[in-house]
Amino acid sequence: MPDRAPDRAIDGLARRQHGVFHRRQAVRIGFTRSMIRGRVADGRWVQLARSDVFALASHPGTWLRQCMAATLSVPAGGVSGPSGAALLGFAGYRRGRIEVCTRRQTTHRSAFADVRTTSTVGRLVVVEGIRVVSPADCIVQLAAALSPEEVNHLVDDVRRQRRHLVEELGDRYAALARSRLPGIAGVRYALERHAPGDAPPESELERRLRQVLATVPTLPPVEWQATPPWLVRGRGRVDGLIPIWRLVIEGDGRDWHTRVRDFETDRMRDAEALAHGYPTL
Repeated sequence: MPDRAPDRAIDGLARRQHGVFHRRQAVRIGFTRSMIRGRVADGRWVQLARSDVFALASHPGTWLRQCMAATLSVPAGGVSGPSGAALLGFAGYRRGRIEVCTRRQTTHRSAFADVRTTSTVGRLVVVEGIRVVSPADCIVQLAAALSPEEVNHLVDDVRRQRRHLVEELGDRYAALARSRLPGIAGVRYALERHAPGDAPPESELERRLRQVLATVPTLPPVEWQATPPWLVRGRGRVDGLIPIWRLVIEGDGRDWHTRVRDFETDRMRDAEALAHGYPTL
């Protein structure tokens, strides 16, 4: 192998890993101890936190780099908890102190993250090239610090982007139901309110509308995000439909209808429903 080949290989690897790599990866490519020391000494590589993780000096330090460094330092671990939620794109969770979870038999220390040992995580997924707990596992972890209703709201939010979340969360609950995990009751509460085929609310206004109607004991079943008989499935729907009453329910608010033509569209929608014998509430 030509002398520059290891450097080209490690540079390519680091670019795929947000600018960082582990000593074992460098050794696998062909770097010796003296070669590693030399590159640190001449400033091409930066040894991070006196660990076995190195960074290219040319690559900026970012939160994603820290996440990658954390998972490289804990080989069987994945970003978890609130930091996992931020990496997964959960609404309301910001990038901050990194948490990594790993199984009890593996490395449980890192200079880049708080490490939790666990035997309850089902699987890891990859986001931005970084290992992270699955969305369902992440919700189970977050539930420990949330009220049951907050868990329910979180499931609503995440479900908009992940079609099979309820099924996956149900599988995790089935595996953990007999455990004493904090928050498992909140997960059960959320699952009881989400049938796998139901559509999640599309806005906070619609979510609150559902909450209000759920308190009405005599209300017949409501089909949410339903396609009424006069519309084509996949091309039109209403917020809610009570078939037995031939009643359409819509949640319209200024935040979601900011233009004059939005209100005009609503009036046309309501008139069309009424023409088919379905008044709109």
